[in-house]
Amino acid sequence: MTDAISNPHLPHGGTMIVSYSPLLESAHHNGRVLHGMDDLHLTKAVLAEATAELTAVENAELGDLMGRAQQAVLLGREDASPVQVTAADQLLEQDPFGAAELFSRIDPTAATVAAAHWLAAAARVAAESSGQDPTDVILKADSIAALPHETPTLVLGLMEDGVTPHEAVTGPVRHAMHITDGLLPDPVALRDQLDLEETVAEYTGDEEPDLDDGALRAPPQRVRRPRPRAQH
Repeated sequence: MTDAISNPHLPHGGTMIVSYSPLLESAHHNGRVLHGMDDLHLTKAVLAEATAELTAVENAELGDLMGRAQQAVLLGREDASPVQVTAADQLLEQDPFGAAELFSRIDPTAATVAAAHWLAAAARVAAESSGQDPTDVILKADSIAALPHETPTLVLGLMEDGVTPHEAVTGPVRHAMHITDGLLPDPVALRDQLDLEETVAEYTGDEEPDLDDGALRAPPQRVRRPRPRAQH
């Protein structure tokens, strides 16, 4: 990346090489601008900034979110760093309701993996006390005080079936990211999960809706990242 800034593709004989990678081509573009300005001090400053930013990205990938790498706490990722999961687990052990550091030091996916581990433990305790199935405790709690129970119940069900907390979280996260990118990996499963006929009937008011002649209005998806997380 820094090589593209310091030695960019320049026009030659009326043509110019353009990289297929938008990110790499952006670096070449910046390099061409700097080349045209012909300011050695500015070029060195830009290269130093680019190097620091790339180092921060590498550190974040390794689970070190210190310094500039802390920007990664605003990114939703498909996978979770084991280092970050361990750190999140320790924070939740100290404060099960989620300390402020959980939102400022840990990336969202890693924090969710750790939270799934503690969710399973809490569900087992609640199940033993109430006589309910561990996968149903959040759904039952919803009848006492309304709460978003669908996703936690899904995660509990996956773990009850033997899936690890890491897989129970990263699977749905990966699925959701594919949808925001415009790809629906499993339309049949989605139809079953949504109970589509009942949903459309409630939406349209028809007892027997025609699924081939109707549409549901859904909010547009924000497909760009980073994006902040809500704190509760």
